[in-house]
Amino acid sequence: DYILYCHPSKQKTPRSDRLRAWYHDMLKDARARGIVVTLSTIFDTYFEGGRDNRAEQHSSTHIPYLDGDFWPGEADTLLGLIAGATTGKANGKKGSPAAPQPAAAPGRKGGSKGK
Repeated sequence: DYILYCHPSKQKTPRSDRLRAWYHDMLKDARARGIVVTLSTIFDTYFEGGRDNRAEQHSSTHIPYLDGDFWPGEADTLLGLIAGATTGKANGKKGSPAAPQPAAAPGRKGGSKGK
């Protein structure tokens, strides 16, 4: 998914692996120039077992949520699937593979992926 949603109209849209490599290269260059201090991932920073994690308590509330980001929409989707599977088991039914998608969070536009 794009971080920056603009590029010259004459430029081809890169494949996801090339786009990811470009972002990594851009961030490494920014770190070398002193613009960026550290690079990390959400897992490494906010989850137990992550290499950069120094938190004594771990909670999903510590993860930064920004309007339009991929992560909040994906979390909503996964929580909806988990809730649907749990509800199905509690009722003596198998979890439905097509659990309903949760509604978008207030202030977010579009579907569950925040696009």
